Amino acid sequence: MRKLMVAVTVLSVLLGFGMAQVGVEKVNYHGWKNAVKLSNGLIEGYVTTDVGPRIIDIRPVGGNNIFYARKDEIGKSGEKEFKLRGGWRPWIASERYDITWLPDNVPITYKRLKDSTLLSSRPTPC
Repeated sequence: MRKLMVAVTVLSVLLGFGMAQVGVEKVNYHGWKNAVKLSNGLIEGYVTTDVGPRIIDIRPVGGNNIFYARKDEIGKSGEKEFKLRGGWRPWIASERYDITWLPDNVPITYKRLKDSTLLSSRPTPC
């Protein structure tokens, strides 16, 4: 199974602000009931696990999302076709249409480790 360490990117950004304590919690993000929120008190990020994985939102606490999000696709899942949804979707480089544009509309696994968060998606065809 291909494992994506999406939250590592967000945690790196959060820890880069010099805050020692980073909070991680499961939240409902606009209908996605199993999103992961990471925050250091200054910056917060939201990662989807009902679809994706996607970093769907990064913002200053109390501020606005710096990513674009398609309001008509937020909170939905299970569609047959690829959805842009918004946020940032990690994928392999170099981009290949037959792999990187596969639908990511199904849940992924989420596991808290000692000092990190592991997000794993289903295998991608070679």
